[in-house]
Amino acid sequence: MALIDAASAAVATPMNHDQQTGRRILAEIDSLIAPLVLFAALYLAALLGAGALARLGEGGYGQCVALASVVIATIGAIAICEKGRWPLGLATRPPWRAILELAGGA
Repeated sequence: MALIDAASAAVATPMNHDQQTGRRILAEIDSLIAPLVLFAALYLAALLGAGALARLGEGGYGQCVALASVVIATIGAIAICEKGRWPLGLATRPPWRAILELAGGA
């Protein structure tokens, strides 16, 4: 019974500043690594699938298969990680600001 009380007391104690900072750093690393790993997995899956289909035909489509795999992996990663939205900064408000920046060469 004492072991359960000690475990619940350890869980109930608040984190100190170092632990919070460590968790924040790990969360930032995870938000960077997870999309890259997802992209790599989708790319390999698409590459293997499209490569197998290309081999059924004449087979001379290596660069096209690689390009199609990158496109599929990019669309899949954006759909999953960014929930289908990809803010590139192309939509500015008001639109005259974009025209002024374009005219100014910025």
